[in-house]
Formats: sequence, C-alpha cells, structure tokens
Amino acid sequence: MVIEFMLTKLPEGTEVYVFGSFINTASPNDLDILFLYDPSKCLPKNAYKEHLSFIKYLEVCSELKVDATLLTYEEQLESNFLAISKAIPVNECEELTKRFTRINYSLRS
Repeated sequence: MVIEFMLTKLPEGTEVYVFGSFINTASPNDLDILFLYDPSKCLPKNAYKEHLSFIKYLEVCSELKVDATLLTYEEQLESNFLAISKAIPVNECEELTKRFTRINYSLRS
C-alpha cells in the first residue's frame, strides 16, 4: 500500500498519527497530522524539513491542507498528546486510505 511505502521514506523511528476533524467529521477543513520522532535520528532543528515531502504527499492525496505537529517521543510523554487528541495511526485511518486509493487510481488512468 502507498501509505506504508511513504512511511519508509521518513526518518528512522518516526510514527505518524491522524487526529482532529479528519477523523471526527464528514467534511474536514484540514488534515491534522502528528509526527513523533526520535531526536537522536532526526535533529529537532531539521525535523520539519525531514518530514516535508510526506506532508506534501498527504496534501495531494487527501486534497486538504495538512496541519503538521512534530513532537519528540519525550515531548509526547510529557504532554500526553496522543491520548488527549485521540490520534490514530495514519495507516489505520480508513478514510485517508480511501482517499489515497482514489487519487492513486485516478493518477494511473
């Protein structure tokens, strides 16, 4: 699947989650994405740049603006962001998978 392939292009140890209106409403305004990363593998000062191609890919496939949040694993533990936001792993988000499939199919036609 395309999502899994794109995940392999992220810095080692990165996990990606979806949260917000995309998983809570039928007509989301944007796509809220959480990247959890290991600062020993991806320096915080380079984190956004290192994840930018994935963000751009999500914007094309979802047809929505991506609002990216980047946290180290330690920051996530301190903030409890995953639990508070009710984020789900990107590869478990059925609606996003449908959009990826539709876009990839139309690109091949």
